[in-house]
Amino acid sequence: MTTSNTSNPGSVFTLPDGAPSAARATLKLLLRLKHGTLTVKLPDGSVQRFGNGQAPQASLHLLNWNVCGAALKSGDIGFAESYIAGDWTTPHLTDLLQVFIVNRKEVEDVIYGTWLGRFAYRVKHLLNRNTKANSQKNIHAHYDLGNAFYELWLDGTMNYSSAVFETPETSMKDAQHAKVRRALRMAQVKPGDRVLEIGCGWGALAEKACREFNASVVGVTLSTEQLEWANKRMQREGIADKADLRLQDYRDIGKTTQDAPFDAICSIEMVEAVGREYWPEYFQTVNRLLKPGGRCAIVLPDGTLFGEGVKTRLKEALLTECNLHTIVRLPNGVFAPYTGIKTNLLFFTKGQPTKEIWYYEHPYPPGVKSYNKTKPMIFEEFGPECEWWENRVETKQAWRVSIDEIKAGNYNLDLKNPHNADTGPGDVDHLLPAYEKLLAQIADTRAQLKKELHHALTATAGA
Repeated sequence: MTTSNTSNPGSVFTLPDGAPSAARATLKLLLRLKHGTLTVKLPDGSVQRFGNGQAPQASLHLLNWNVCGAALKSGDIGFAESYIAGDWTTPHLTDLLQVFIVNRKEVEDVIYGTWLGRFAYRVKHLLNRNTKANSQKNIHAHYDLGNAFYELWLDGTMNYSSAVFETPETSMKDAQHAKVRRALRMAQVKPGDRVLEIGCGWGALAEKACREFNASVVGVTLSTEQLEWANKRMQREGIADKADLRLQDYRDIGKTTQDAPFDAICSIEMVEAVGREYWPEYFQTVNRLLKPGGRCAIVLPDGTLFGEGVKTRLKEALLTECNLHTIVRLPNGVFAPYTGIKTNLLFFTKGQPTKEIWYYEHPYPPGVKSYNKTKPMIFEEFGPECEWWENRVETKQAWRVSIDEIKAGNYNLDLKNPHNADTGPGDVDHLLPAYEKLLAQIADTRAQLKKELHHALTATAGA
């Protein structure tokens, strides 16, 4: 029998005889959809619709009932694995993910699994913490699928992270070049400098530092596949004598090898990979490896700028040993577009204590309320910052705070703009765990998808 509740989407659903209990539980959870519309074609051909009947809209065709049990048991991992197994299809995967994203809170039990599934994944996450013993194992599982696999879908620069699109027409390759170039400029790399890159990947930043900035680079990774590709890249470009890329844990730099300190350190998007538990050790290592007067720019989510215990001691050491002269606060959604957490750029120089910190709050452009794929942050937006940087005065976007005020606030660096009312999303203590949970789930799903895709490609190639 073919049925449909299209006249009143999301109000009720019916199931064919013989449908498993997991199917009823899963579709009942889909009744929670409050935004957009999801059309589900069941294995018997009947159609059910959920949501408010408005955009965004997506459709899902269940070829069997397996996805229901998999989603309840393992959350988004089970959902993704059942897609790879061919248990369901969709004409437009992006639309489907968009519907789930805007309804993330309402369908959390489907996306993240039952409490038992979440507990199992939490235990798995704890067992995979980034200790020295586990870090190489985690990196091996993620990056050592084979360079040929990554070459299939990365651009020619072999960059594996966000990019800087200076105009809407900028190509991915040029955007990746712009990102790496900006990182080196932020660290004020100049000819003759010795640069450390923590997490050198396939060598994109090392190549640019050597070729365009005439610096020498020490780069570390825990991926044997990445290291092999990166070293061949340096040889191909004729800069192998200026780039020392090695298989090494960042915590051992300068301990097992006598090559520290460095003039500058670049480490693009390592905070997520390091893990919140190891942030203090990571920043202490960066501080240890910088020479007096060395430069470093670090990207941080908002919640790391305050907190007690180790965080307070870490910030006290940073402000005592380094001149943290500038914090640029970027708007919500720059690096994680579906969270309400702001991002901060920290600029500091080692060798002198901090006397005052300048804050600059980067605004959205006129008419823009958030960044997305069609309206990304572009380089031209930073024109006012660039002009202000060399001639600093207090404005509606810029203010300064003395070290005495920072100390009086127990080294809390999460200071709001005194010229504007705080319109933030709320307590970051509640937002940050949700953000980290989302990142962990995304990372797990991504790793599983890559693994399965790699196996599929290998099987196809051998056929």
